[in-house]
Amino acid sequence: MGIAGVFAHALSALLPATMLTDDILGDEGKPQLYGTNFEFKDGRLVPKPVSDPAGLEGRRERVGPPPLGEYIKGLEELYRVSAGPYAHADAARR
Repeated sequence: MGIAGVFAHALSALLPATMLTDDILGDEGKPQLYGTNFEFKDGRLVPKPVSDPAGLEGRRERVGPPPLGEYIKGLEELYRVSAGPYAHADAARR
């Protein structure tokens, strides 16, 4: 199974609750908790703001989504575009 297959499996099996949580928070104008939501800017996918970027990987690990780096690779392969992680905590809050 290639990375796209692994990514698709993760989305179907592990991410629905984290994605829903991030969607609801975004709809309320709040930063996401799990870093599942990205948007297109200047031809690439960039993550939407996340609360406590330093604790992001720990939250993802406790709940089940793959590490952010793997998730980003899956997005890049799925959408055939470049995607970027949070450069640092300040950028994640924008």
